[in-house]
Amino acid sequence: MNRLTFKMPRPARFATYEVVLIDLSLKGAGIQHPNQIPPGTRSTLRFRLEREYHEITCEISRSKLLLVRQGAKTLQIYRSGLSFVGIEGEAETIKDALRKRVQRAIARQQADAFANSDAMRGVEESSGAIPLAALASWMETRPFVRCVLEKNGRWKTEKVDAPEQPPNGFTVSSEEGEKEIDLLRRAFEKATEEQRRLIRMFAQITLHEPSDEPRGRYEP
Repeated sequence: MNRLTFKMPRPARFATYEVVLIDLSLKGAGIQHPNQIPPGTRSTLRFRLEREYHEITCEISRSKLLLVRQGAKTLQIYRSGLSFVGIEGEAETIKDALRKRVQRAIARQQADAFANSDAMRGVEESSGAIPLAALASWMETRPFVRCVLEKNGRWKTEKVDAPEQPPNGFTVSSEEGEKEIDLLRRAFEKATEEQRRLIRMFAQITLHEPSDEPRGRYEP
């Protein structure tokens, strides 16, 4: 059964716990959370996907503790696997949501491939000198994007060199598309304080986790 991995934090709720959804399939889901939830715990997972709200009965089948360094501090977070118990009524809507996500990921990868191909073709057809404009289009000097929600309700978004998380916002990789970042900004606006803390924590872990997976990959 195929599984969709989310590269951006997605707030969710399991029982009374605020969690972050990290992957999803028709058999189960992966979550991250700051507080330990005992394996075998059965409750309802609530999340939003493709503008639809879903509530599915799940049971924690496995859980492990992750320790991630952040400067002088150590972040402690649990990563748990959930097995769906009562998905019968949600199977078709989940399947449709997964299909839409995959189609968008494939379309984005194709668009990126065509864009890179066009950029390289332009360089190859030149006299050997690479224009500064072409260099700027495919060379990124600042690897992170920091988004801060200001007191007036507006977002301040800038490219930065450091991965530190701001107190009222988040920092993600500059490889993320503007659409994904905008979705995360909207999720952050609606999130509770605990969910916002989880978003920052998940973003921090994502930036420090080595990964060779293509962005938006749909894997078995």
